[in-house]
Amino acid sequence: MLRSLIRPVIRPVRRLIRQLGYDVVAYVPATHTDARMHWLRALDIGLVVDVGANEGQFVGWMRDRGYAGQVISYEPQAAAFAACSRRWGGDPRWAGVRKALGEAAGELDLHVAGNSVSSSILPMLERHVAALPESAIVARERIEIARLDEELVRLKVDRSSIFLKIDAQGFELPILRGARERLADVALLEMELSLVPLYEGQELLPQVCAEVGALGFTPIWIEQGFSETKTPRMLQVDGLFVKADRLL
Repeated sequence: MLRSLIRPVIRPVRRLIRQLGYDVVAYVPATHTDARMHWLRALDIGLVVDVGANEGQFVGWMRDRGYAGQVISYEPQAAAFAACSRRWGGDPRWAGVRKALGEAAGELDLHVAGNSVSSSILPMLERHVAALPESAIVARERIEIARLDEELVRLKVDRSSIFLKIDAQGFELPILRGARERLADVALLEMELSLVPLYEGQELLPQVCAEVGALGFTPIWIEQGFSETKTPRMLQVDGLFVKADRLL
């Protein structure tokens, strides 16, 4: 109830603050956020691959909590990538790539959402817009698609203990399928998982978890994500997975 009352006040304030190069995010109890940091340390993560970086919010989250290692951010949307580059371009252990990742290299259209973070290669369904009106599609951009396997070779990334974070609005499985050759190096995986269809053609939580499990990962943490405001129904969660043979 309180969240719905303050949202009309928070949105214009957040827009103003973002124009100044900063952001305001919801407070999340430490019991949730500490899970990622525990596994980053326990698995001796040497590289974070941040797919769907948007304006670099996830990099900021990690840096604020003490992760000082290498980060490669992938973000295809022009405005979001520019903002991410401005924010992290001076960080010597950060590299940004303006591409989307997928199962095959090529070009596709990106459906650009009004709130930026909900942009997707997949067409957005009405249920998403109804739950979050500011996420409605406002434009399309032609973007480059690459395979993560090929990108890690191009960037000369050594065999390492990788944390692969994917926030691709329904396009998660094609990204994983384009990374099969290097999944042996991925110790920690985070993906956004939908409980109901929000984008046309997306796979839902049961199907995604089944495929991720077949690739050798086991779920170790689920965190609340996007929910409806009118009913107590969760639409998306964030899932954290560890390579089963790396569990302590």
